[in-house]
Amino acid sequence: MRAITVIGSAVVPVLVNLPFDDSAIRYLTTVVSLVVVILISLESVFHFREQWKNYRSTEQWLAKEYFNFVTGEGPYRNQDEKEAFLNFVDRIENAIASENASTLNVMTTLSEKKAEAPAGHGKDG
Repeated sequence: MRAITVIGSAVVPVLVNLPFDDSAIRYLTTVVSLVVVILISLESVFHFREQWKNYRSTEQWLAKEYFNFVTGEGPYRNQDEKEAFLNFVDRIENAIASENASTLNVMTTLSEKKAEAPAGHGKDG
């Protein structure tokens, strides 16, 4: 999504400066500008980049945990099948809860920073 925003932002000035006196170019410029604004707004509301980092980290941890469980390594070494499975489920559930808390923290922290920014800016000058 960010790539589309960057490309769209670069294309708008080019379209505006083309030597055509065609209403299609004006409409195209308006549409591209609108798409860029919408994508930037969505990014600022949903914080896709921050969430992606969190999801990717959790994904990598879950994959590692799965392979430890399947091979009987790490925390599953020297455990019988039932004990290892219960331990695996507990660790996965804790990871999911932690990921949910991290996502909520990212969303609220960034929203709070944005809410505080105008007040802080006004005090500085």
